[in-house]
Amino acid sequence: MSENPYVPPSVDPWASETTGTGGRGDFEIGECLSDAWSNTWANFPLWLGVGVVFTLASLLSMATVIGLVLLLPVLCWGATRFVLAMHDGDAEFGDVFAGFSQYGTALVGFLVVGLVTFLISLLGQSVEIAGGATGSAGVSLIGLLINLAVAIVIVPRLYFAYFYVVDRGMAPMESIRRSWDVTGPIKWKIVGLLLLSVVVVLVGLIALVVGVIPASVITYLMWASAFRQLAGSGTIS
Repeated sequence: MSENPYVPPSVDPWASETTGTGGRGDFEIGECLSDAWSNTWANFPLWLGVGVVFTLASLLSMATVIGLVLLLPVLCWGATRFVLAMHDGDAEFGDVFAGFSQYGTALVGFLVVGLVTFLISLLGQSVEIAGGATGSAGVSLIGLLINLAVAIVIVPRLYFAYFYVVDRGMAPMESIRRSWDVTGPIKWKIVGLLLLSVVVVLVGLIALVVGVIPASVITYLMWASAFRQLAGSGTIS
């Protein structure tokens, strides 16, 4: 049967804002690792300097509750922008402070996404906490399994929300919804990428401990690569 010519074609409501160009709705884990490895060493002096400054600024921000709430999320916004820019090949030192030029958007975006992620994680831990409080080994075991399921299968599916906030200028709840939607068909690849991230950090830790620094950069860049493969190239806000 031919299609009804009077029915308008379906349109993806997210396409213009979130798909970008070149996104394929999927990613390859091997490509994530390869991209991350090459981009880490290509930008070595730059990310090392940014990392020192970001760490110092973060520690100063965390010295007070006000700084923890009003400064750290904006610094994390800038760090996310920097990681994406490293993947794209146009990172600059000032990227880490770029969130302050759009302070309200950066602050609200990362605060809300971070709070939602924290509450979901806390929900996953609640049964385990209840088991410990009641002294029930059975409840604690069940809680542990639930906590692992939430931490490994559910929470990582929200990681791309941070990228959507930075790269596409999306509102926080929209970015969470989008991240959840696009990772649904590839949730086991997300789990695989998470496990690989853990392995990379462990290998870095074994490498005289200091190796954990470039290993951490590699893991962040793996997620940036996965986002670019999945959602394509957008315009960083």
